[in-house]
Amino acid sequence: MIRHIVALDTKRGIAKDGEQPWHLPTDSQYFRDQTKLYSGVVLMGRKTFEVMGAALPDRQNYVLTRDERFTADNVRVVHDLDAFMATHKDVWIIGGANVYEKTIHLADELYITEIDEDFACDQFYPAYDSFIARKSGPLQTENGISFRYKVYVPQKRKQK
Repeated sequence: MIRHIVALDTKRGIAKDGEQPWHLPTDSQYFRDQTKLYSGVVLMGRKTFEVMGAALPDRQNYVLTRDERFTADNVRVVHDLDAFMATHKDVWIIGGANVYEKTIHLADELYITEIDEDFACDQFYPAYDSFIARKSGPLQTENGISFRYKVYVPQKRKQK
């Protein structure tokens, strides 16, 4: 399965000035727990990796980049998204905006933390109108911010 995992604000914002503008430790733990499930394979863009500063522990980290010279410890570099997706059938897509945009049509599930606030972000998650909520968690509040976890699936199932 191809799964996206993302936290976004009311306008689908995911980052501002290269960083998440909210601090939700509960959501960070949710992200860690979810991305360790199944194969533990995570795919991210180079900018996302650079913001994180290091590979995620206990997961197989892949970084998508056009930069042929890019190297980093504890990650595998991907230059060809199509070739990667053809050989990896169980992947968590963890950002950023460009990687989400390039892979949303492949996604079997979207794990979305919906934050009930506008953070004036400058990076956005693509529209996901062709997906429907399969699961919805209770509304939670942390650090004065309300949010809930949802899992979306495509409205029309892909033929496998």
